[in-house]
Amino acid sequence: MAVTEVIEYDKIKSVRQTPLEELYTSGHRTCQGCESALVMKLMVKAAGPRTIVLGSTGCMYVANTTYYTTPWVVPWMHTQLGSSGSAALGTAAGLAATLYYLIHSTLIAGGLFLLADLVARARGGRIAIDEGPRPDPQLGLAPLFLLGAVAVVGLPPLSGLVGKVALLRAAQDHPAMVWVWGGILGSSLLLLMALTRAGILLFWRGAVAAPVALGGLRQRVTTLLLASSIPLTLFGGPLLDWTQAAAAQTLDRAAYRDAVLGARPVTALRAPERQP
Repeated sequence: MAVTEVIEYDKIKSVRQTPLEELYTSGHRTCQGCESALVMKLMVKAAGPRTIVLGSTGCMYVANTTYYTTPWVVPWMHTQLGSSGSAALGTAAGLAATLYYLIHSTLIAGGLFLLADLVARARGGRIAIDEGPRPDPQLGLAPLFLLGAVAVVGLPPLSGLVGKVALLRAAQDHPAMVWVWGGILGSSLLLLMALTRAGILLFWRGAVAAPVALGGLRQRVTTLLLASSIPLTLFGGPLLDWTQAAAAQTLDRAAYRDAVLGARPVTALRAPERQP
């Protein structure tokens, strides 16, 4: 089992002991007075310069990394939804689980974003998640929402469960297991509650809205993305084997060093001389 190095920092007990060095500087695009930006600033100031910040997809991800600029002075890594804990472990198993979850969450989240647009169109342009006109059941949007919700939360039998189990197993022998497991399972519970409430408001309550034409291409692409959870589940074993091999190669620094230092230099080619 790998030994994790523990770095002891001086405790900050008063405002006067707060470091002057700023590790979250200007350049972010949050609103004026945004409390999330203040939290990021104070958090990384307390953590110190030897810190790698991991952030899931969300508001702070968009505000802090747009147009190839960032306010982070320390290294920052973007992760997909619930894979931040496994990515922070720094192990091959954690990276393999992150790679699998990256594929899963990218496809399912993309399908849910497209489904949100279809639901808004079916409700007459209403984008708020509240009690109002619900989509015509004949459009088949409710089953798509159920498919996406089960997949993204990580309930059986879809690929979200495979990804969540891989994330949990990656942290089972790590000192931070309690925090990683608590974050993954707690966020899954909150997400399940939020999607359950959203599904009730959107597809159960209210009068049926007038039928609208959503476009066959939009519905087919949305269905294809959400249904990708099925092959990800069926071929979860081979896909996890591939991600584990990719993670092992990524963390094998000796292979990179040998490939760079052991390569033979290429002799420069001279352009042919012109004949007079």
